[in-house]
Amino acid sequence: MERIKVLLRLFRVHQWSKNVFVIAPVLFAGKIQEPQSLKGALATFAIFCLISSAVYIINDILDIEEDKKHPVKRKRPIASGEVPIPIAYIIITFLVAISIVSSYKISRVLSVIVMLYFLLNIGYSLFLKRIAILDVLIVATGFLLRVEAGAVAIEVSISPWLFTTTFYLALLLVLAKRRSDLAWKNKTEMVTYEITDIFIAISASAVLISYSLYCIFSDLGAKYEKFVYTSIFVIFGVFRFLQLTYKNLGTPESPTEFMLYDAPFILNGFLWVVTVSIIIYIL
Repeated sequence: MERIKVLLRLFRVHQWSKNVFVIAPVLFAGKIQEPQSLKGALATFAIFCLISSAVYIINDILDIEEDKKHPVKRKRPIASGEVPIPIAYIIITFLVAISIVSSYKISRVLSVIVMLYFLLNIGYSLFLKRIAILDVLIVATGFLLRVEAGAVAIEVSISPWLFTTTFYLALLLVLAKRRSDLAWKNKTEMVTYEITDIFIAISASAVLISYSLYCIFSDLGAKYEKFVYTSIFVIFGVFRFLQLTYKNLGTPESPTEFMLYDAPFILNGFLWVVTVSIIIYIL
């Protein structure tokens, strides 16, 4: 049982929530009631959970010395010595292999996306994360690849509105994490506090505007006029996320971790899913 707990921490299971972006296409395409489409979406979600865990483990190996000095990260299995690095490499190989093979069985294009996601993150971990602005765009692109993978798995095209909304939302999440890191380290590296705050404000505004336009002008919005009502929950979600981010500045935890355990945010997300489902599948 203890070994299982260590593996779960090594895989960073709590971070798998980021892969829900994979489910977005099947939900918005109105295919969640189709067993084959739902199966494909869930399988792709599982694949991204595995490949993202492989990326997390590689990051832990590369950042082991820095993590040992961090009050939270030093407790990670590799930094703490619970998982030897040779064993970690074996686990990485297994996770990557099963992800690529499984995705190939679903679609050749999907396997290419999964491989691209993996290589992009490896490049990020090795050197791209040191290039200001580009580092943020690369992480946000990872979220776009998740959505694209979900669309490929169920053979649908991504709406341009969903594409832009996803990208702006991803930028907001990444920038909030950067802002939190800057406050914790108490130094201006890569970009200053003020510039990061401006980027966050722009990204938050872009998310709200893009989603609102998606609700009104997309094929989905044209088909379901009441879909615009879901923007209320998105507005609350963005505002609550920003509130949690700035309220907890100076702590070593990521803003997304506070979000995952915040009751108002979780309830709002649940109501958003329920409202979207009712409008698309019932009304």
